[in-house]
Amino acid sequence: MDADQRARMGTRDREKILETYSWRDTVRQTTNVYRELLDGADQATPQPVAHQ
Repeated sequence: MDADQRARMGTRDREKILETYSWRDTVRQTTNVYRELLDGADQATPQPVAHQ
């Protein structure tokens, strides 16, 4: 693979990432996970942590 092919591949892949992922979606998904964990915290039974 020559330098020109690598550059085109890098440009194409970067564009794909920018179209597919966003910080806004990442924050929303992370927030949802924390909310689910906190909502279930009242009902959850603490589990022992196994130390290795």
